[in-house]
Parts: sequence; structure tokens; C-alpha cells
Amino acid sequence: MKHGSTNTTVSVAVLTVSDTRIIDDDQSGAMIVDGLVASGHSVVCREIVQDDQTMIAKTVTSWANEIGRAHV
Repeated sequence: MKHGSTNTTVSVAVLTVSDTRIIDDDQSGAMIVDGLVASGHSVVCREIVQDDQTMIAKTVTSWANEIGRAHV
């Protein structure tokens, strides 16, 4: 799908779900971050969590709460 260009930039968080990766060898996460930054976006957080529903939910909830407090 082709997307049109825009001047809009966003702040994003990148979450990698993996039982085997760490930041140093997370190539897919690094590629996502590099692409976002190259497009002018800001990566405000990057984490890796195990493939566990509770850990994933806890991380995303924490990020949402942090963003909510920052905009109060």
C-alpha cells in the first residue's frame, strides 16, 4: 500500500516481544527505530519483553500512564 507524504511527526514507543532477544541483538527493533528516526519521528521508549501476556500488558499500560501524566 502506498502512503502519501506528510509533514506530521509523532513520538512513538517500540516494543519487541521475544524470549531470546536483548537490545544489542534485536535487529528488527533496531530497523524499526532507524526507519522511524529517518522519517523524522521521535522514539521515546524502546523495550524488549518476554512473550508473556501479563508482561506485555504491564509494559503498554505503564507507557500509557506515563504519557497520560506528561499531558496533564
